[in-house]
Amino acid sequence: MIIGNGDAFAQALLNQSANCKNCNTPIKFGDGAKYAEQKGIKGKVVMCDKCKSVFKVELTPSMKLWKDITSEYFTPVDIENMIKQEKKNLMKLKIGCFVIVLIIILVGIITWH
Repeated sequence: MIIGNGDAFAQALLNQSANCKNCNTPIKFGDGAKYAEQKGIKGKVVMCDKCKSVFKVELTPSMKLWKDITSEYFTPVDIENMIKQEKKNLMKLKIGCFVIVLIIILVGIITWH
């Protein structure tokens, strides 16, 4: 039995984790539930941000992934498209960071001389 602050108890629940049954990536309940909700999935579920698998969860006393329900929400093509889109977004972010660093270096060189 956990006795203490309600916020601490809630945080402990959110931090519970289990490894994805499909790709072995650690999934924290809070992160996985939030990611599932962003994709329109509600309930006592988590979604792996790597392979996009969706699982029903049990939270007592630790998080257990007990049923893969991905096919209830996504087709394999949907999952492939989500992964491709996230890779594109990551590449855009990397290019944007590279451009910003390049501009900072150029401004430094110009103002140094």
